[in-house]
Amino acid sequence: MAKLLDLPISDKTQLVLGAAACLGLVGVINWTYFPSSKRGLLLPPSPPTWRLLGHFLPLRYSFLAIARWIDEYGPLITIR
Repeated sequence: MAKLLDLPISDKTQLVLGAAACLGLVGVINWTYFPSSKRGLLLPPSPPTWRLLGHFLPLRYSFLAIARWIDEYGPLITIR
Protein backbone atom coordinates (compact mmCIF):
# COMPACT_ATOMS: atom_id res chain seq x y z
CA MET A 1 0.00 0.00 0.00
CA ALA A 2 1.27 3.49 -0.84
CA LYS A 3 2.31 5.65 2.09
CA LEU A 4 1.59 9.37 2.05
CA LEU A 5 4.33 11.83 2.85
CA ASP A 6 4.41 13.05 6.43
CA LEU A 7 4.37 16.82 6.03
CA PRO A 8 4.74 18.99 9.13
CA ILE A 9 1.36 20.83 9.06
CA SER A 10 -0.04 22.28 12.26
CA ASP A 11 -3.61 21.73 13.45
CA LYS A 12 -4.50 25.38 12.78
CA THR A 13 -3.31 25.09 9.19
CA GLN A 14 -5.38 21.96 8.68
CA LEU A 15 -8.42 23.73 10.13
CA VAL A 16 -7.97 26.74 7.85
CA LEU A 17 -7.44 24.60 4.75
CA GLY A 18 -10.46 22.44 5.59
CA ALA A 19 -12.66 25.51 6.14
CA ALA A 20 -11.44 27.06 2.86
CA ALA A 21 -12.20 23.84 0.97
CA CYS A 22 -15.72 23.68 2.46
CA LEU A 23 -16.43 27.33 1.65
CA GLY A 24 -15.14 26.84 -1.89
CA LEU A 25 -17.38 23.81 -2.38
CA VAL A 26 -20.42 25.71 -1.06
CA GLY A 27 -19.57 28.60 -3.40
CA VAL A 28 -19.34 26.35 -6.44
CA ILE A 29 -22.64 24.64 -5.61
CA ASN A 30 -24.30 28.02 -5.01
CA TRP A 31 -22.96 29.43 -8.30
CA THR A 32 -24.04 26.33 -10.24
CA TYR A 33 -27.56 25.83 -8.93
CA PHE A 34 -28.58 29.40 -8.13
CA PRO A 35 -27.68 31.72 -11.03
CA SER A 36 -27.22 35.38 -10.11
CA SER A 37 -29.98 36.55 -12.48
CA LYS A 38 -32.59 35.14 -10.09
CA ARG A 39 -31.22 37.24 -7.22
CA GLY A 40 -30.55 40.41 -9.19
CA LEU A 41 -32.71 42.62 -11.34
CA LEU A 42 -35.80 41.18 -12.94
CA LEU A 43 -34.93 40.34 -16.53
CA PRO A 44 -37.26 39.90 -19.50
CA PRO A 45 -38.30 36.33 -20.35
CA SER A 46 -35.66 34.05 -21.74
CA PRO A 47 -35.59 30.80 -23.71
CA PRO A 48 -34.20 27.79 -21.82
CA THR A 49 -30.40 27.81 -21.58
CA TRP A 50 -27.65 25.22 -21.49
CA ARG A 51 -25.90 25.19 -18.11
CA LEU A 52 -22.43 26.31 -19.24
CA LEU A 53 -23.02 27.53 -22.78
CA GLY A 54 -26.03 29.80 -22.32
CA HIS A 55 -28.22 30.06 -25.39
CA PHE A 56 -27.06 27.92 -28.25
CA LEU A 57 -27.38 29.69 -31.59
CA PRO A 58 -26.70 27.80 -34.80
CA LEU A 59 -23.96 29.30 -36.93
CA ARG A 60 -26.18 29.44 -40.00
CA TYR A 61 -29.63 31.03 -39.87
CA SER A 62 -29.30 32.18 -36.27
CA PHE A 63 -31.75 34.98 -37.05
CA LEU A 64 -34.48 32.33 -37.50
CA ALA A 65 -33.87 30.98 -33.99
CA ILE A 66 -34.08 34.50 -32.57
CA ALA A 67 -37.27 35.16 -34.58
CA ARG A 68 -38.85 32.01 -33.10
CA TRP A 69 -37.89 33.15 -29.60
CA ILE A 70 -39.42 36.58 -30.24
CA ASP A 71 -42.64 34.95 -31.46
CA GLU A 72 -42.76 32.75 -28.35
CA TYR A 73 -41.50 35.09 -25.59
CA GLY A 74 -42.37 38.56 -26.91
CA PRO A 75 -40.41 41.43 -28.46
CA LEU A 76 -38.07 41.86 -25.48
CA ILE A 77 -36.01 38.79 -24.47
CA THR A 78 -32.84 38.00 -22.56
CA ILE A 79 -30.04 36.17 -24.42
CA ARG A 80 -26.92 34.98 -22.61
